[in-house]
Amino acid sequence: MTAPSVDRATEIERLAALESMDYDVARRGAAKRLGIRSRILDQEVAKKRRALGFESNDSDPGQGRAVKMLDVLPWPEPVNSDHVASALTAALKRYVVLADTAEDAIALWVLHTWMVDKFTISPRLAITSPTKGCGKTTMLRFLNQVVCRPKRAGSISPSALFRVAEQFQPTILLDETEKYIEHGSDLHALLNEGHAKGGTVLRVLGEKLSSRH
Repeated sequence: MTAPSVDRATEIERLAALESMDYDVARRGAAKRLGIRSRILDQEVAKKRRALGFESNDSDPGQGRAVKMLDVLPWPEPVNSDHVASALTAALKRYVVLADTAEDAIALWVLHTWMVDKFTISPRLAITSPTKGCGKTTMLRFLNQVVCRPKRAGSISPSALFRVAEQFQPTILLDETEKYIEHGSDLHALLNEGHAKGGTVLRVLGEKLSSRH
């Protein structure tokens, strides 16, 4: 076996997020890149799927599908952040008409999602428009392709937000929030507490009291 050319932990997590047919196509090449036998790779991927909660519950299909979060493999060479920001702005101009200052702010916010742990305060990005059909949803679809660990949702409950933030630390992209987030509600309080390090919410999970920072 040759020495692995990619990070094993990252690659196994990526493979664990694939659908079964896609994994079957990728497994042989992945095993070669990682320098391990395909049988061992299957075991490690199955273990990672269980750890991430990706295994489906066939006995109760009404429970929906497990949330999946796919991490992007790190680029092997240093990246010039100025070039990345310029590329993001140029790509954004292809799909949405915005003021130059807004395009720059969005590009910087996208970069912020990739290094959020380095900051004490994490600003929210609010996408508004004077009327319907101005491109807000198009903007969210664009962000869903470029932010770190994106999770886009047309609606979300307080319990789902608490659990997905605890397990995956995603970038939450919410659409049509005026339809389901009321001022002073539990969901509003959760979002309001999550913009800075040190914020905490308490929830009861089964018989256990759990906190989320």
